[in-house]
Amino acid sequence: MRHRLQDGEAIKNLTVFWFSVVQFTILAILVMSITTAGSENGYTAFCNETSPDCNWTTFVYRDPALYPFPQCSMRFPKKGNGRPLNLADFGLFSSLAYESLHTIESGLHKYFPTWHIDDRHLTTSARGSTNKAGHRGSKDWTTFYQFTEQDNKTSVFAVRGTQYLIDVLQDIDLWLPAATINFFEKVGPNFAEGMVDTIAAFFNIGRRHKDKKAFGELLRLVRLQMQAYPDRQFYITGHSLGGG
Repeated sequence: MRHRLQDGEAIKNLTVFWFSVVQFTILAILVMSITTAGSENGYTAFCNETSPDCNWTTFVYRDPALYPFPQCSMRFPKKGNGRPLNLADFGLFSSLAYESLHTIESGLHKYFPTWHIDDRHLTTSARGSTNKAGHRGSKDWTTFYQFTEQDNKTSVFAVRGTQYLIDVLQDIDLWLPAATINFFEKVGPNFAEGMVDTIAAFFNIGRRHKDKKAFGELLRLVRLQMQAYPDRQFYITGHSLGGG
């Protein structure tokens, strides 16, 4: 009995320690994200073409049929003229979502000269978000762009992944149940299925259903666009947190 009490006390201390670390981390990220509200990190993947150190690498095209990976030959049709999209195109759209407001237009024209930014939803802090017109509105923390071809027949929604501190809170919200289960399984026996369900349910106690809709603004805009332009082809892509 004494050993069981000692084991129970150790598990209690580990539990208090784990949740204290999680609480402190969330509080620190929230405070730092508020203090840096609205600030951009100025990231760009493009170099200054006037600089002598700016070099572009050109890759030789190779027939996808020569490779054993079926995804290399996948093509996604567009409505209108021009070649269909492939996975590399969606990867480029996803990478453009990380560009700053000062470089994304030039980057888009570099890769896709016949496309433009149709709409966007930006969030860099917990204070709110801005749409294309710059007005603050939704509290959705998701950042995404809607890229549309000039003939308005094809649109791609590109969702950005983790870039700012506020995005880390999204990661914590999504991964905390799994991380908690893995943590306790490292220090003790594997949890039974019922215990896993209990831990997952614990993290949702007291949370309203709408608070769990991490991509609510994105879904709202997609639905509006599909209703407004029923003949247009739509795609959604994203990287990391945006791809999840």
